[in-house]
Amino acid sequence: MQYYGPQAGRLLACYYDQWARDPDLGCRVCGGSTRRDRETLAGQRRTLIDPAVQCDQNHPVVAHRVGKVAGLHTLAERLADGHHLRHQIQWARHQGQFDQAAKLLETAYARTDGILACFSDLADRNVELIDKADVAGVIKLAVKNWIEVEAKAIADKHRQIPEAEVREDLDETDEHSPN
Repeated sequence: MQYYGPQAGRLLACYYDQWARDPDLGCRVCGGSTRRDRETLAGQRRTLIDPAVQCDQNHPVVAHRVGKVAGLHTLAERLADGHHLRHQIQWARHQGQFDQAAKLLETAYARTDGILACFSDLADRNVELIDKADVAGVIKLAVKNWIEVEAKAIADKHRQIPEAEVREDLDETDEHSPN
C-alpha cells in the first residue's frame, strides 16, 4: 500500500496474488499459452491494471511504479498473443491451409515487431526491468527466430509440426483452425 499507494496497492496486491496462485502462467506466456491464459491476462488488465494506473496519476513516483507493472503486463499479453499466432500458423499449415498460414505469417512480422518495441520501451524507461543490450540480440532471437522457419515451411508446403512444438494442453478454441 505504501509502495503503490493505498488505492493502486489494493488492486496490485490482488494482481500479485493471482500470479502467485498460478506461477506457471509466466512460463506459458513465453510459449504455450491457451485461450484461458489470454483471457486471464485480459481480465487482469481490465479489472486490476488499468484501474491501478488510473488511481494515482497525480503522484509521479507512485505512477512510475504502477507503470512498471503495467508495462510488464502489456509485455506478457503481447508475448502470449505472439505465441498464439505462431500456433495458428502451424495449425493452418498442418491443415494444408497454406494461403491462410501465409496471411497469418504477414501478421506475425508486424506483431513480433510490436513485441520487440514493447521490450525496447521497457528498456528505454531505464527502470532496470530489461537490459537494452539484450533487446537487439538475445530477446530478438527469442521473439522472431521462428518466423523464417515457418516461412520456409509454408513455401515448401510442409504440413508437419515439429514434435517438440506439438501442444497437448490445448483448449477447445485452440484446437480449431484459425479464423
